[in-house]
This record gives sequence, structure tokens and C-alpha cells, in this order.
Amino acid sequence: MKRLFVLTMIFVACAAAAQPPQGPLADVGFDQRLGAAVPLDAVFLDEEGRTVRLRDLVHDRPVLLALGYYGCTNVCGPVRDGIARAVAQSSLTPGVDFDVVYASIDAAEKPALARASQRELAERHPAALVTHWHFLAGASTAAVDTLAAAIGFHYRRGPADASFAHPVGIVILTPQGIVSRYFFGVGFDAQAVRLALVDASGERIGSLADRLLLLCCGFDEQSGRYNLLIGRLLKIAAAVCLVVLGAGLALLERRRQAAP
Repeated sequence: MKRLFVLTMIFVACAAAAQPPQGPLADVGFDQRLGAAVPLDAVFLDEEGRTVRLRDLVHDRPVLLALGYYGCTNVCGPVRDGIARAVAQSSLTPGVDFDVVYASIDAAEKPALARASQRELAERHPAALVTHWHFLAGASTAAVDTLAAAIGFHYRRGPADASFAHPVGIVILTPQGIVSRYFFGVGFDAQAVRLALVDASGERIGSLADRLLLLCCGFDEQSGRYNLLIGRLLKIAAAVCLVVLGAGLALLERRRQAAP
């Protein structure tokens, strides 16, 4: 009887955990909208107070995009630290190989706050070249909502817009502003982020090793990692064997014809 009771409790707990969240925060989270285009005409202010459109920042290079807010006392700081660590370890150079854009979802935040956040992050992570990132603030609520909707970023404003409930993660964009990859959480695997940026660039950045890895790996949307695809490896190995076999047969044929 006791065992039956325990099993029943476990079943009830699992069933409850399987239910979607209820209440006003039920729809806070990320929808993966791969292939969606971000609104390139959305207007923001950068950390220097200059008016910029997304198209001024999303061009020629892939983009690592994150949304949050500078006054956040919860997860936004760790997310920015996580991005900085991944960037520093990626061996790619922000402002040269790709761009980093961090946009505030709080329309009340001003460029001075964005600049202070950039300066503090740069002091903690000098290797991430944070001064080459773009920190955006002061956008209209409409501009923020349009960008958030485009990447599937569902958030909720708290009382008097003093706080926000929002998902946690980053988005990789192609140079054309198309959503390419999502990474969730506050820590990001530097190698996976590097490969995602190389992939989003159309392999215009990165090394030959990166291209070979992308050829042999597939992106797992659940884990946020690139995993080896055995089937693809076998196809590549088979193709290599055929090339080697063909070259060997051709060499034998030339030797046979050259023999007296």
C-alpha cells in the first residue's frame, strides 16, 4: 500500500510538471522562428545617444543578438557575462568577423545607462572587446515589441514598467537579418556559438576546420550544440573511398598502358 501511495504521488507530480505554466507569465518564453526576418527599419538609440536603425548594425556580418534590460537585477547581468565569455573564447573578433547587439526592452532606459553597462562589462571581460559591441536603449515600445515579436521573444512588463519577465538566451542572425540559431540560458558554449556564426555567415568567416565540422555536424535545437551526424560521416567516408578507389584504378590503368 505504501509503495502504491508513493508511485501515485510520483505520477501526480510528473503530471503536474508536464502541464504548461499558468497565470500571467504563461506565455513568457522563446518561440524558435528560424528563417524569420528582423525589422531592419526599427529605430533605437545606441550607447552614445545616436539614432540607429537595425539595418545600420545588421549588414555584411552575422550578428549575435540579445534582448534584456540594463536595470535588471536578476538574469540579464549573467547573460551579458555569458555572452562575453563565449565571445572571448570563440577566437572570432567582434566588429570584424561578427557584431554583437544588445537591445533594452525597457523603453524608459536611456543611452547613459547602456554606456555604463558597456563600460562595466568591458572592465570584467577585456578579452571580449566589449567596446566593439552595440548597446541599444531608448527605443519606442513599438520598436522593441516589433523586434521581440520577430525573434519570438515573449516578455511581460511588470507594475509601472519597473521590471520585466522575459526569456533568457541569444539569437544568431545572418548578415541579411534572418534568424539562424537560438541558444538558451545564461551560459553559452563558445565552440557552438563560433560554429553558428560561421554557419550564419555563409562560411565567409572561420577556418577550414570550422567548415569541416559544419559538414559533419548538425545543430541540436534542444541542447544548443552541434553534434556529429553518423549518417553524414558515413556518406562522406564513402565518397572519399570512391575517390581514392577511382584514383587507384586510374593509376593502375596508366601503368598498364605504359608497360611494354
